[in-house]
Amino acid sequence: MVKKTFKRPTKAKTTVLIIGEGSDDKAFLSHLNRLYNSRYSNVKITIKDAHGGGPPQIIDCAIRQSMIGAYDIKAILMDTDITLTKENNDNIKEHSLIVIGSDPCLEGLLLDILGQKKDHRSAICKKAMHKQLNGKANDLDSYTKLFTEYVLEKARKKHPSLNRLLNIYIGKTK
Repeated sequence: MVKKTFKRPTKAKTTVLIIGEGSDDKAFLSHLNRLYNSRYSNVKITIKDAHGGGPPQIIDCAIRQSMIGAYDIKAILMDTDITLTKENNDNIKEHSLIVIGSDPCLEGLLLDILGQKKDHRSAICKKAMHKQLNGKANDLDSYTKLFTEYVLEKARKKHPSLNRLLNIYIGKTK
């Protein structure tokens, strides 16, 4: 006879959708997921890539993806080099999306995290950051050497965008 064991009911997972603007964003977000989200946590993260474009395309991608599944938290990591329109902001509000800005782009945010000087031009930030990565920018392993948990935790105190993003990985929206 097989002995039945009592299984304690588990707390429902918080489901999170994070949309990156492009494949580099998705790789960095996946690196964060590896650092901050274990399979034993109560947060289930889904990371998608909007395949570039401007705010309307990225917001539309987030809306479409959020309709595929039921998510408690829906966030977008998006460059700030293009200003959002009233229509963009209305869509963000209507669909309860959290927008986290990378100033002026992902690579600018990454340079900030490392405490390095950044330019206001995305192309120069990309060039400066890509030289330092341990591989291609769209490979999540390229971020492991520079962006350790120690570096990220130290930087989150100075960078609200990073702090907000890391909080999402543990199921907090503030």
